[in-house]
Amino acid sequence: MIDPDEITRLYDRHASELMAFIFAHVKSRETAEDLLHDTFINLMRFSRERTIDYSNLRALLYKIARNLSIDHLRRENRRNPHAGFAHTREGAPDNTAERLEMDETERAIDRILESADVLSRSVFLMRREMGMTYAEIASSMDISERTAKRKMRKMLNLLSEGLKKAGIMLFFFATMACIFHEIVVL
Repeated sequence: MIDPDEITRLYDRHASELMAFIFAHVKSRETAEDLLHDTFINLMRFSRERTIDYSNLRALLYKIARNLSIDHLRRENRRNPHAGFAHTREGAPDNTAERLEMDETERAIDRILESADVLSRSVFLMRREMGMTYAEIASSMDISERTAKRKMRKMLNLLSEGLKKAGIMLFFFATMACIFHEIVVL
């Protein structure tokens, strides 16, 4: 289990970047502060059940923060399903089917991410969720930049195959476009 002093050090080191990340999702400072606090509470709970891999701690914190943000937004959407769609015109088509498809896609992506090896998943999250460069990822994880790129390619292929199997064709093609872009950029 992580001791309170270590949590304090981790909070001091990661709180500002996590706060910005959470705020970008929830668009409320008060809610972001609450979710930031919950992120570290969940980290402590997680550490009671499992051994923490400190080489992937930052990715774990972002994953926890992302999940808390998504859960919050889903709860808010259930409480007031039309609040997020106030900008739509009267008589405009209902986006319920689109939202349901996006939710299913998100769940499929989360399942695929959870099935991946820790290093590939961490590289993917650091690149996609945190916007880090391959050089930054390599430095923070103490791996080569080439390994970071290979792990990203592996994760994108896994996502592509998983989405295809799940029958999510639209997102399969979008993922394939990302893979093509990643390979060309690599």
